[in-house]
Amino acid sequence: MHEDLLDLSFKPATFDHIFGSFVLEHVHQPHTLLKILKPQLRPEGTINLIEGDFGSIHFYPDSDNAHQAIQCQATLQQQAGGNPNIGRELYLLLKTAEFSKITVHPIAVYSTHDNAIPQYNGFVEHIFAPMIAGVRDVAIAANIIDQKTFDQGIQDLYRTTQPGGIFGITLYSVIAH
Repeated sequence: MHEDLLDLSFKPATFDHIFGSFVLEHVHQPHTLLKILKPQLRPEGTINLIEGDFGSIHFYPDSDNAHQAIQCQATLQQQAGGNPNIGRELYLLLKTAEFSKITVHPIAVYSTHDNAIPQYNGFVEHIFAPMIAGVRDVAIAANIIDQKTFDQGIQDLYRTTQPGGIFGITLYSVIAH
């Protein structure tokens, strides 16, 4: 089943729980979406959202090219009406949408070259770098970045998986009633 989040066909009070991961960051008006989702919950229902925050990204070895490649994703997302830093706004968005009992849990994703923190093994190789690499052609065509800088930036992101490398980003998980 496919639904348009801004035009749901469900009756009010249909769900006990709604879960969304990396959705609000792509929505032009996240407050409007939350106002649409709230009536879908039963009286004691909960919503759990997980979003990222590109402003929290850090890595070593540092690289201007990698920062520029990452910024391509953020710029394209903003141009499409999204917000790559929405994680930091979740509490306020849910409060404004009149949710209650709001709790926010920052999730510090810290990936090391030797996978010393097992829950984040492969985060750069399998999730983050491929996501950034996925905007390559669009970013180059839009003249946001040149091919050489972008490609070097992706290589530099993968360097964080080599000895001495680290990568970190803060994700935010919020639960509300």
